[in-house]
Amino acid sequence: MISVAIYINDKCIRLVRAVNRSGGDVSEYEILENGRKIKHYREDGAVPLAIRILEETASMSEGSIWVKHLEEYAKSKGIGEMMD
Repeated sequence: MISVAIYINDKCIRLVRAVNRSGGDVSEYEILENGRKIKHYREDGAVPLAIRILEETASMSEGSIWVKHLEEYAKSKGIGEMMD
């Protein structure tokens, strides 16, 4: 299992998780937040896997918890409305 978290000023603005559903040199990871499945070559290492997981969840709905947290933070700092 892998968890990828992004923190800004001690506040988690994004957390996504994926679980390895197979083994071997080529693994299939299921992203728990959206159910998507991605293939990962073990020899590539964890960083490319983490980036891929973030890319695969970047289009998650506006109702996702990390977007709400980021919007709340921006408002609290007077940054204004989030841009698309």
